Amino acid sequence: HALLKLNALKEANDPRVADGAGVIFITDRAGLFSDMMRDMRDIEEFGRFRPMLMNADAKLVDIFTGEEVATGTKADTMKALTEGNATWNDLGTVNMIMMTYSQVSGADSPKAEWVRNLATSSAVIADEAHIAAGGSSNISNVVTDVMNNALFATYLSATWSKSSNNLGIYRRAFPPSINVSTLQQTMKVGGEPFSEVFTSMLARDGAFIRREHDLSKLKFEVSIDNVNRQRNEALSDRVAQVLAAMTYFSGDVGRLMTRLNRETVEKIKEGRSARMNSNGAISGRMFS
Repeated sequence: HALLKLNALKEANDPRVADGAGVIFITDRAGLFSDMMRDMRDIEEFGRFRPMLMNADAKLVDIFTGEEVATGTKADTMKALTEGNATWNDLGTVNMIMMTYSQVSGADSPKAEWVRNLATSSAVIADEAHIAAGGSSNISNVVTDVMNNALFATYLSATWSKSSNNLGIYRRAFPPSINVSTLQQTMKVGGEPFSEVFTSMLARDGAFIRREHDLSKLKFEVSIDNVNRQRNEALSDRVAQVLAAMTYFSGDVGRLMTRLNRETVEKIKEGRSARMNSNGAISGRMFS
């Protein structure tokens, strides 16, 4: 689908793809490259792709035949590409780059800058997108820029937004009129009910698609172990006592920390007050 969109731009002589176009696929671990290849083979689409692996030690293996389809890009080759700010045309027949988030984790990373630039003529797929969501890590900052620069952006995640802090990276999935900072504050106040409503709105707009196995015909059978029932109930009671003790202890620790924090704040206030009084006394003597 991404390639079809990019080809349509090429046929329309869109200036954004004058230097070629391709797909950038980012995921958590290099081992997932082969999983993606398997999925593309299942839908008979892998033949469209000619991948390049950014990770130097990565391998793309056909899990059905054991054939090694592609290997990682050597460091010196990668250095030449980043220093020359290579375009898709410079990559020859390559029309897909597969990489992990670790490739852009370093501060001032040449790879990160290259991917940022290449994204302007790319369809970018962020697999396990929650890894780059939230916080102010270098990965989060780079991937956010990459997704914002991309011609087309797709996010894949089973836990896409565990908190309001994770929303920044998903800017491209939201309507242009939405202010992400305001949305984060609203979600923080609205909690789960607002999150559910917002997700439903994204789904209605076609920006959120959920995929899962059909479990409608799944049957659950309850089996009672009458033979060991007495033993199991005794074990359960003993575990309950341990959990109750842990909860009680946790409450004690919480109260202790609250008291220590309160005493620390009081000490800081006392120290600040004493310092101000000392400064006032010195000023008084100087101007008497």
